[in-house]
Amino acid sequence: MQVETASIDKTVHLVKPGEQIEIECIVKSSKSIQNVYWEWDNLETKVKKRDFYRITEWSNSNKYRLQQMKSVRSLFVKNVSENDKGKYRCIIKHDDKSVSVSNFTELQLDIKEKSNSELPKVFEKLSTAGRDEIDSVPSVQETQHKCSQQSTFLDHPNADFLIAYATPEGTLAWLNNEVGSWFMTAIVWTFKYHAHEEELHHLLIRVNRLVGKEGHTKKKEMTVAEVKSNLRKKFFFFPGIHNNPPELFK
Repeated sequence: MQVETASIDKTVHLVKPGEQIEIECIVKSSKSIQNVYWEWDNLETKVKKRDFYRITEWSNSNKYRLQQMKSVRSLFVKNVSENDKGKYRCIIKHDDKSVSVSNFTELQLDIKEKSNSELPKVFEKLSTAGRDEIDSVPSVQETQHKCSQQSTFLDHPNADFLIAYATPEGTLAWLNNEVGSWFMTAIVWTFKYHAHEEELHHLLIRVNRLVGKEGHTKKKEMTVAEVKSNLRKKFFFFPGIHNNPPELFK
């Protein structure tokens, strides 16, 4: 008989002010789930018996978002500030009225700013203008094709490219006869529902998780996507469908 459990792997979530944090709760249950909500203790109250703040899907949508994906229940805290610090836990209510409660995880603010004096000497040297030298020169073939030896950070030909592959070299890529490639399907649906709220690299992490999840669900050889990135800035699309995605693509 399976024991009903809810657990959060990370005991501490460290996040910078203004960023978004995802807290994942792993649920193992053979029972039907009726409702999921979260509780927050800001640790400021002095009474022995704490009154937890309840976070549900109807709570402030500008601050919180609840998401579920099979055995994972996630709480997103947006635009984290000093007021969001404290302990969070997940509460699972089952149809038979039993309850599963996760352990606490603490949200802490990362407000440390390193000054130049704290940086290693090698980084201080790199940040000093006027000391750069050519470390290597182009090959004969590159010279014959008139490639510039004066290529700089600003105009390097390989800068600002991101390439996503369906699978790493030497592993299988799968497709469905009706809807096509697992990889392309994962990209389409992930970008459709999450491009308005997450940066490109984070979107591709979701794609990778969805591709691997599909292999696990269909009992086929596990695969993952592969991303090679030379981007120098965060990249946002900001389109998407601003409502709840289907269960499979959460």
